[in-house]
Amino acid sequence: MEILLKMKDWNLSLSEKVQQFRVHLLVMVSVLILLVASACGASSGTAISPITPPAATTFVQLERLAVPALIELFQDFADHDQSNRATPRADAGFQELAIRSFFRAIGRPQAIADLVVAVTLPDVVEADLSQPAGAYFGVELAGAGVVGPNFGGRRLRDDPVDVTLQVVFGDLVHGITEGQIPALTSDNVSPEAIRDTNTFPYLGSPA
Repeated sequence: MEILLKMKDWNLSLSEKVQQFRVHLLVMVSVLILLVASACGASSGTAISPITPPAATTFVQLERLAVPALIELFQDFADHDQSNRATPRADAGFQELAIRSFFRAIGRPQAIADLVVAVTLPDVVEADLSQPAGAYFGVELAGAGVVGPNFGGRRLRDDPVDVTLQVVFGDLVHGITEGQIPALTSDNVSPEAIRDTNTFPYLGSPA
């Protein structure tokens, strides 16, 4: 397409001619932009609409998990959703009631329930970054005077479910044997099956 610009009055001053040229140039650029936009819209088959900012997004918590089996073992299934949607601190009182009720129901001493409440609530896993090594629930147990200072957290080869089952149904707490149920002290899934590696994400292929 050839576009011709023609100055009708050559008696105009230089500044007036420049101003007129700028006006014509602005019109040309505007026309070209409209043509390109129209072509893009036609080729894509969609109309071009103004860009509007996205609406504010509201996130909803549906699940919460820090201490394995804490909700699943001690609470009725009907109560899981309530705890999963709550923060650990807001849910601690409700979980304590569930834990103590569970131990009464299975006939185990409340001394075990006391330790479980002290160590597992609120439902978080703590780590002491000033310590070079540690074990599962190390920070919480150190706070309860059970072990010395250590990193805490959870290692790949820790077996948190078996630890929980041994506390609840076995004699892991102060050697308490009253009311223990040995058949329920393990889920029979060994962490030794994990093929860990020295590179992220540190989990190898399943055995």
